[in-house]
Amino acid sequence: MNNRRLYHLLLFILIGISVLLAGWLSFVHPYNIDLRDQPTWQISTAQADTLKTLPDITIEVFATRNPHLRRSINELLAPLKLHLPTLQVIFYNPETEPVLVRKRGISREGQLYIRDDHDRGQLVATPSPANILQAILALQPEQTRQVIHLQGAGERGFLSDDAGSWRESYRHMRQAGITIAAADQASIATIPTNTNVLVIADPQPNSLNNSPLITDYIQQGGNLLYTTDQPHPYLPKWLAELSGLTIMPGYISDPDGQQYGIEDPQMLLITTLGDSEIVSTLGNSPLLAQAAAIMPHGDPAPGWQRQPLLYTSEQTIVQNNGHSVKGTVVTGWLLERTHANHVQRIIILGDSDLFSQHYRQVAGNAALTDNIINALLPDNSVLAAAKPTPLTDQYIQLSKTYLYALAALLLLALPLGWVLYYQYYQRKQRCRYQ
Repeated sequence: MNNRRLYHLLLFILIGISVLLAGWLSFVHPYNIDLRDQPTWQISTAQADTLKTLPDITIEVFATRNPHLRRSINELLAPLKLHLPTLQVIFYNPETEPVLVRKRGISREGQLYIRDDHDRGQLVATPSPANILQAILALQPEQTRQVIHLQGAGERGFLSDDAGSWRESYRHMRQAGITIAAADQASIATIPTNTNVLVIADPQPNSLNNSPLITDYIQQGGNLLYTTDQPHPYLPKWLAELSGLTIMPGYISDPDGQQYGIEDPQMLLITTLGDSEIVSTLGNSPLLAQAAAIMPHGDPAPGWQRQPLLYTSEQTIVQNNGHSVKGTVVTGWLLERTHANHVQRIIILGDSDLFSQHYRQVAGNAALTDNIINALLPDNSVLAAAKPTPLTDQYIQLSKTYLYALAALLLLALPLGWVLYYQYYQRKQRCRYQ
């Protein structure tokens, strides 16, 4: 064996050892650099405060003796222990714990079950910071917060599977520890005294004009969420007199939606918001489908303060029986008064679809619905704690200067550089053979 072959053999052995050593080091001592603007765990101040009030939390991890998987889960949960010092993480081998696997509803390796010291828990099918945090926040101690969904007047479905049902919104509230119940006005004498929010979602016209059940609830200081919609807009007489509002007849259309890619003019993107914190803190504009315009026709009842929440654009057109009116209209109102040392609120919306499963996750609807329920609850930190913190580095934001510089680099500098290099290379070759 000559020196050249020996050199290549030793080089091959050295490369092989280096590759094996690098693989072993990456497996035993993983290391990564995170260049994002925010950490993996998005925990807001409200969420951190809620975590401090939680009882002892245990996370059961169902994983076989796979060192890589177990290490990955430990690294995922490590930042959470800064907020939950008493957090316990227990690993179970699903192959040796079949009874516990069936009890927890585990369907595949790597799933988690999060429980408190009372064995109340939730399954996390896909472990991620957002899913784990939501499951933990759902274990906060039971609160006396109750939302009653009124039925009996053709309202939106409570927990049904139809398209307009509010099932998705109520599921989200339940995860935040809010008690949800339905009540048929024909079968109850009074609204339960422990009701924090009464919901009347899109009733049939003329169905609630004479309803002492609801008016007594309002007089006693109860909070109300009332929604209607364009297919059959309706505002009960007692609510119209209390609020000083009326529904403007006609269909609302907004041609401005085309610039945002919205082809249906009756889909209203609300870009102008009121001054209330319910809407002023929204990061994305709500999108309303076939909303009704609710306009003032007088002053609210004595003691009540009224302010608009949602405005349409100046290009809005309201068409009614061949007549059209152009200009801004209002599709949501907030009424407040002080009653028995607490703030009583009534929210009136001209759209009911934003709480439905199909529209809740569209645009800023989820944040708006959470803010509305928060404003009506006695302790408005419940859904705020469960709401994910908005990401700050989802998109690359470049100024026009950087965009022009990037365009010049890609369209001019790089092609010109290759042309100049090619010419230089050709001259060098000619000189070489001359």
